[in-house]
Amino acid sequence: MKTWIALSLTLLSSLSLAATKTYSDKEFADASRDFLFSDFGSINQHSLASNSNSIPKQVAMTALVMEGRRKGWIGEYSQDYKAVLARFGFYTPSVVLNAPVSMKADFKSLPMGMTEREIEMGLGIRITAVNITCAVCHAGHLYDEKGQATSQAWMGLPNTSINMEGYSQALYQGMRIISNNMSGTFRLMTNMFPEMTFKERTVYKLAVFPRVKKAVRNMEDLYKQAVPFSNGGPGLTNGVAALKMQLGMLDMSKVQPEFGFTSIPSLGDRYLRTSLLWDGVYASPKMDRNHEKSSWNDEDENFINAVAALFTIPTMGQSTDGALANIPRVQKALSVVFNKYEAPAYPGEIDIEKATRGSVVFENNCTKCHGTYEWQGQRPKLVSYPNRMVSQENMGTDPLRWQAVTDKFAEQFNKSSLAKAAIIVKANGYIAPILNSLWATAPYLHNGSVPTLWHMLHPEQRPTKFMVGGHNLDLEKVGVKLVLNETTGVWEYPSDVKPFSQPVVYDTTKPGLSNAGHTRPFAKLSEDEKSDLLEYLKLL
Repeated sequence: MKTWIALSLTLLSSLSLAATKTYSDKEFADASRDFLFSDFGSINQHSLASNSNSIPKQVAMTALVMEGRRKGWIGEYSQDYKAVLARFGFYTPSVVLNAPVSMKADFKSLPMGMTEREIEMGLGIRITAVNITCAVCHAGHLYDEKGQATSQAWMGLPNTSINMEGYSQALYQGMRIISNNMSGTFRLMTNMFPEMTFKERTVYKLAVFPRVKKAVRNMEDLYKQAVPFSNGGPGLTNGVAALKMQLGMLDMSKVQPEFGFTSIPSLGDRYLRTSLLWDGVYASPKMDRNHEKSSWNDEDENFINAVAALFTIPTMGQSTDGALANIPRVQKALSVVFNKYEAPAYPGEIDIEKATRGSVVFENNCTKCHGTYEWQGQRPKLVSYPNRMVSQENMGTDPLRWQAVTDKFAEQFNKSSLAKAAIIVKANGYIAPILNSLWATAPYLHNGSVPTLWHMLHPEQRPTKFMVGGHNLDLEKVGVKLVLNETTGVWEYPSDVKPFSQPVVYDTTKPGLSNAGHTRPFAKLSEDEKSDLLEYLKLL
């Protein structure tokens, strides 16, 4: 008879490896507040003037409402811009469950992952602009015992439904509406934001709206979309292309074949990395990038956090100087959040007997790349991580992400001031990922091309096309809950699933989205061994 044990949050919660530092409640609250709400100085005249990620709030939200009305996403007279944002994975949680109780999370004006701040433009003119925060990608949904998404968020989990491609395209289309009907849009904006002063309304009418029209005309002339590359879709980013654009290394005259898509990881045990991103492209000038680690120190933390500060350039539109200047603040916030991170417990039941057998399968087949775990009755703890680079020849996964880092890009980056924080090292494959919080990070592989862990273990049955975004959790296969539509051949959500964001069909035949590779470890496993391994992976 099977022994099924429902493991509670209390039983399974365990601190990440080497999290020996202690922090006061105030330090944790301050760090969490920065993680959730801070723009880290990226809302400024530079990012606003460069038509970058910072956008005047009233213009952005009005544009989304206009596009939402046109597409029928909201009612003909609705002004609910948060409902439009929700389609793209921005959501308003009831609680951030692992944030300190003393920190009040206010999401009344904007959903989690967005923030606003006033910019002083000179001559007494101030504009309120919006931008994204760390939480837009790194605060994900939790699920209940039935696999249904809850309203609870967890800092450090990936937001696997955030669709920056859809969001940017909706903004672009909304801006087109504004440029073609500026007087009507202005009336809507003043109705949506009645608190605007006469001076603010005048600035928008005489200065901001004409600038929007000019920017839209430029985009229409060049590539008829927000930026000259794709961000992929739900749960994906295209950080290399975005960084190239921000640093002036991307041809802006036409759409570029940049397909270096990556999925968003969990932030658990990050300090065991000697390099960052799936291909380990960012390395410390002072650190051997391919060596095994079983602990971390302040130098390790400073390196990882400095690279994270550089990420504000492609994600938030921060200037190079601004990113470097904000390294101390980013380091202070992330050191606390990363060290305090605990992986949430798998919400379903776990067969401990099977998981125990699965731990042996994992030890014999997976530790060489993914690290060694100790398991003494609670959650397995990562005690050693190899930082192993797996070559393209051995892995066989889609190569377009690591190939996006060209020799020219690496050379220019390493000659810039950014090399003070990290250097770029070209790869020929990918670093096997840390598996912290694995159950909550579907879909899998570096480009999110495999919907469940079961499909990872059964490469020959990986779907070619499947829905992603706003999914329920499949408690058996562990990942996106899907059923096959026999007519279309697309794996879709079951009829009883109500997605919390707009699903998009992931097509693995498209550039950068292949689901090939990572097959050798499973070829020699029996079905029983695969089933046992899957049960163990639920614990990580």
